[in-house]
Amino acid sequence: MKIYGLYGVVVAVPLIPGGCSQEDEAGDRRPAPTPTYTYTDSAGRISDLKRPVLWVEPTAEFGIDFVHETGAAGDKLMPETMGPGCALFDYDGDGRLDALFTDGRPWNDRSRRPIARLYRNEGERFREVTSEAGLDSILGYGMGVAVADYDADGDSDLAVTTVTGTRLLRNDAGVLVDVTAAAGLEYGVPEWATSATWLDVDQDGWLDLFVVHYVQWSPETDIFTTLDGTNKSYATPQVCEGLDNRLFRNLGNGRFADISAEAGLVSGENKALGVVVLDVNDDRFPDLFVSNDTVANKLYVNDGKSLADLTGAPASEAVVGRCVALGDMDKDGDLDGLVSVNDGSPLILRNETGGTRAVRIDLRDPASGNLEALGAEVVLSGNGWSRSETVRARGSYLGHSPYTLHFGVPRDAGDEVTVQVRWPDGTFEKRGVVRVGGYYRIRRHAELTTIRQG
Repeated sequence: MKIYGLYGVVVAVPLIPGGCSQEDEAGDRRPAPTPTYTYTDSAGRISDLKRPVLWVEPTAEFGIDFVHETGAAGDKLMPETMGPGCALFDYDGDGRLDALFTDGRPWNDRSRRPIARLYRNEGERFREVTSEAGLDSILGYGMGVAVADYDADGDSDLAVTTVTGTRLLRNDAGVLVDVTAAAGLEYGVPEWATSATWLDVDQDGWLDLFVVHYVQWSPETDIFTTLDGTNKSYATPQVCEGLDNRLFRNLGNGRFADISAEAGLVSGENKALGVVVLDVNDDRFPDLFVSNDTVANKLYVNDGKSLADLTGAPASEAVVGRCVALGDMDKDGDLDGLVSVNDGSPLILRNETGGTRAVRIDLRDPASGNLEALGAEVVLSGNGWSRSETVRARGSYLGHSPYTLHFGVPRDAGDEVTVQVRWPDGTFEKRGVVRVGGYYRIRRHAELTTIRQG
């Protein structure tokens, strides 16, 4: 099994995905008469907007007394600004979500601080169970955490990333046991691991582990950097070499095999902090998007067996990307990107995955001044699957993407899906069935029309 590697353009801001292209009709642009509607029961999902919907509360009031240890003592060492991670998961199988926080430690190596602290949810309050869960004897400078039942024994296990590598903690009836060495996950050399994720990369029924790494760094190799020419400052990732990411295949017997080279991951520059699992081409093999710091992001597309260059060379040189607008520019069913470049020419990111399982929908409300129906919600459903999207302004920093809704439809949902619309005033319309792969326009109180099929 190998993974395709597709290099992205460095963009300076987070992106908010948008929809596909939209085709306005001149007939839709007429003065809006005073609307008259028949209202259905549209009780709001938030019944009282006069009260706050999110409360920020001190965790100590609920029994969580954790305070993160950065180890900072004036030496300005890089990891001090990077943690900690946290997780909500049911570690003891009682149906309540427990809380875990990864922890750092002082750099003098004399600290006995555990790699993480665990708090059991007991209903009204949390109680620390770090010691009884076995974590007090597992030491290290913790970064992130990924939770899954990798051995399929019915409880949640942990992969904890640290400044020197990844630790695998197997859950044995509520006690977390460090099985890193026995499982074959020891690196041999220190590598700064940041985020990790579980996935069945080869579809063999066992969960594999993907770990991303940041830069080559240790207290002994720390580089002196300064902003004022005198005092030490925290180093930026530009002064350090990057590290490769690692993929560990679950062999099903409690052990893992490092297949990073086989999968094509030991090449290209990485300074990775985050990772997301997705299926960009709907082939049922999970793909991976890796977020890098100061170098290009990566999209690893997995075909289950081979490695090849997809859809074009990366940008030949680094650019300062500012805005990304997303839409189906070539009308092939998938989302392409338009990137603006500071002090340079824009770029087109052409998506060649082929969105044959997409449904694209434009809404029109001709009787309203809100012609494009901003605030309306569309629900697609089929064979037990459903997904909703809201028409809203979409775009990244300084930009705008079309209002067209773009739905990716899994094969299990079938080739036809049912469409329902909740218009901005709360009224519902059932709009029948559409074929997957099409681009449609829905006018209020009118027939659904096909803009493009396939």
